Amino acid sequence: MSSLLDQLPANMQRDHALDSVLDLLSAIDGASTGPTPGTDNDGRSVSRRTGHFAPTSLTNLTFDPLSAQFSHSGSPASSGPVSPTSWLTFPDLAVDWVLDEYTASSEVALYLTLPSAVLTLPFLRGAKLDSNQLLTADATHPTVHLTLPRLTIKIDWTSLGQVTTKLVSASTVPGSTGTENVYQLCRMDPTHALIGPGTVAGFGFDSAELYLDADPPGLPPAAHGAPTPWQGLHIADAHIYVQPDGMEGVACAAGVHDLYIGFGAHSGVTGAFDVLVVNRGFAPTISLSFVGADGRTTQIADTDTTAAVPANGNLVVLLTGGVAAYQTSVTVGTNAAVTSGYVATPVPVTVPPGGVSVSITAGAGAPVMTATRSITLTPAPPAGGVGGGGGPGSSAGSPSVSDARIRIVTSDATTVTIGLVDSSITTINWTWDGGGSATGLTAQIPLNAGATTSVS
Repeated sequence: MSSLLDQLPANMQRDHALDSVLDLLSAIDGASTGPTPGTDNDGRSVSRRTGHFAPTSLTNLTFDPLSAQFSHSGSPASSGPVSPTSWLTFPDLAVDWVLDEYTASSEVALYLTLPSAVLTLPFLRGAKLDSNQLLTADATHPTVHLTLPRLTIKIDWTSLGQVTTKLVSASTVPGSTGTENVYQLCRMDPTHALIGPGTVAGFGFDSAELYLDADPPGLPPAAHGAPTPWQGLHIADAHIYVQPDGMEGVACAAGVHDLYIGFGAHSGVTGAFDVLVVNRGFAPTISLSFVGADGRTTQIADTDTTAAVPANGNLVVLLTGGVAAYQTSVTVGTNAAVTSGYVATPVPVTVPPGGVSVSITAGAGAPVMTATRSITLTPAPPAGGVGGGGGPGSSAGSPSVSDARIRIVTSDATTVTIGLVDSSITTINWTWDGGGSATGLTAQIPLNAGATTSVS
């Protein structure tokens, strides 16, 4: 079989500047129509051959727009590695080719047109929306593919060894009709993508326009770079997602006009847009405390499911984490729920001897993220105060004191442990009747039922 390589001028075949495409040209059947006289798009005279071939020996054909190199299964190292910025693969290797030899100069233009192409952009990662409308990595579709329409790879060669390989619109091939250089309805799979290695920014869109031979409207100078014209996708309307690092639970989204995804020498994503907060925070943490009728507070740990508290007082529900707006609903026993829109919500509670169950539901953010908590409150033993002067009195059966500066910490049938209400005093020397003494924040005093003692 005579190959397309055999159709090239002899000095072109020997030019090492074409090493990157020699394998490809050797695999394409050179059976052709022509040569026939013609003109290129600029009106220059050429001798033209055309052909069509679907090679079975050529698989996994890849083209790197940045280095203008081809690679395919079984190709030698001379074909070069694929660039890490972007590359094209061709699922349908039905090749239409046009070979123009210029009659007035030692120049050749070779056009290779393929029915479709798949563009891979490694700086994008497949993503999906979770139930909270946050953009997360899609483990089942980690690679982002853009399905492109019929494309042409144009190879220009001169006898001086100058070779230019670039993508052009299939409609610009000599003999085709029209001069359209913009392709519409390019689609992305999956439909959402993250930019870069993290989850800070991403986007999604329905369709895009592929620009190869002309700059899209409104292209920012920062996106253009060199060479000209810019090559890539122009997305007229996209949806942008932003989740700033260091702002856990805060996500933003916006509809944006004019997003530009360049490939090859123009690789990258460019766009200017304003965003609005669409997801604000995770479910809040519910913290509890109980303020008794005497004003004293009992702290309740976040892990507690039961708590001993005074028989009368207010259960304080405090929300931490999340962001406004807050919603709190507290149900005590069979009573009607108490609702609030504040961070801290006090709820009156009377604790019966058998205890009472309390259920709390709290929400924060938009959309609302909810948390729930249940706890059983039981009555704590009553606490008293010790009287002043020379003789606080205390009864072990029902311990009490008369000095408001002193509080009862714990008691049983034979002892009473006391401490000071003022927690700022850290060094205390205690003495009591019978020669007893102790140093510390509390003192445990032997005291039988019905007995009294004086403490100083």
